[in-house]
Amino acid sequence: MSDDGNQERETKESKNKTKGSAGGTLSSIFMNEMSGPKSPDYQIQSLNNITVDSIYSKNSKETFERVAFSLKKYGLKWSKVFNENYNGPNAMIKAMQACINKIQYTRDKVNRDHDERRDKQNTLHEILSAGIEAFKNYLNLGWNFNSLKESLAKDIAEITIDVLNILTLENDERSNKTKLTCAILLFALAMPNENNPSNGQNIVQLLSKSVQKWCRGHERFECLIHELDGTIEVASSFLMCINAIFVTLSTEHRYHLRSELFRSGFKARFEQLQKRIGECEDPRQTDNLLAQINLFLRHVDDDYQSMNIKLESISSSWADLQACFDYFNSLVRNTSSEPILASIINRLICIRDDPAIRFSYLRLIDECITRIVFSKSACDPDFDTYSMDSESIGDSGVGLNDHMPSMRNGSLHDLSQMAGNAVNNLAVLENEIQINLMKGRVEHLEQTREKLSKALETVLSKVDVQTAMNLKTQYADIFGDITLNIGSASSTPPPPPLPTSME
Repeated sequence: MSDDGNQERETKESKNKTKGSAGGTLSSIFMNEMSGPKSPDYQIQSLNNITVDSIYSKNSKETFERVAFSLKKYGLKWSKVFNENYNGPNAMIKAMQACINKIQYTRDKVNRDHDERRDKQNTLHEILSAGIEAFKNYLNLGWNFNSLKESLAKDIAEITIDVLNILTLENDERSNKTKLTCAILLFALAMPNENNPSNGQNIVQLLSKSVQKWCRGHERFECLIHELDGTIEVASSFLMCINAIFVTLSTEHRYHLRSELFRSGFKARFEQLQKRIGECEDPRQTDNLLAQINLFLRHVDDDYQSMNIKLESISSSWADLQACFDYFNSLVRNTSSEPILASIINRLICIRDDPAIRFSYLRLIDECITRIVFSKSACDPDFDTYSMDSESIGDSGVGLNDHMPSMRNGSLHDLSQMAGNAVNNLAVLENEIQINLMKGRVEHLEQTREKLSKALETVLSKVDVQTAMNLKTQYADIFGDITLNIGSASSTPPPPPLPTSME
């Protein structure tokens, strides 16, 4: 009995020792994470030591890799210390900015001195990849994302877009993983949250800023659209990013941005991407791609319906012509659009002064404008690729270019093909309208002539033959071949005898 008691006591003591040693091990591991080279403070200091002058040091890449590893492995407690007063993320932004500035300096030197410096550029790109991975791990912690300040979100987005433009220009397949990470980052940063309800608008502005810095003369969405030619996984991620940017924008803004996407080559790539769905062997990637394609198409359809509703609302709210004109005139007054509006009104005044013709013209113009502004593609016309042949409008010798400067970017004469075809056929339509009007008038005159003939026939039948024949001869151009049933004199009863007076 005593042996059993001793054995039980020894077992409990050994368990307690094991627990104690395990607790001590966990405590020591945590202490190792929070002190020495693994500590948040040490890694923040290492990030702050990265400058433009010291960027080529091997420690630069390793510093970002350690930060990315620590954020992923050590979890919430470590990241809270790292994120205190935003010291950690600000240090990452500062170090990444130093790397980007060095790349810009190196690229300018390459262009100036024809010195390729490929090895050094590759080193800088590796540092960028490590930094982007660190930012992804930072945002993967949900509380970091939800508490992200707008200014910090914009800084991270700006660096991500800069990195994407840099890698797009290099066109190196080895950077596909980094591009994919950039797409995931931008997707997260574009989605609205409590602190940043309009992230999509910020991303659009940063795209404009970055393209001026790295790809002057290119479209701002080109860095996103270009990746739709990549693998299914990459293309799906970038389409997801584009959809996220559009979420927080107004319907009108989405219309204009979608037009910009189409002008940048999105339409052809999107159609090609739809055909590539069958290439994907991974069912999950196929489902994800289909979801993003359907989401984009649904946004297009929703925007089209919204704009139609808006059109109906405008039609009912602005029934007063003078109010409509005053409002629109206030929009274009003292702008480059004012002379164009004046030109349009002048041309409307030149329509032939016939109520039926004017009505037909205005109905045709209204239909053209409606189809252009409220297109089913939910985007503006492609002003850059279509040029209207103004010579086909008529033989008057007066072209649109005589009245308006030829501006390639958004000029009035660069209308959509639909509008161009409508205007080119305007002369034919006017002739058809005139023919129809003349037919209607002839029918009306024939009916009137028939009624008059019947009335005259009735009147002439009540007079003597000689008087009727004289009238018919005098007005032969009116009577024509009318056969008059004129009664003879013998059939006319004699007048009654005069009364005789009685004497």
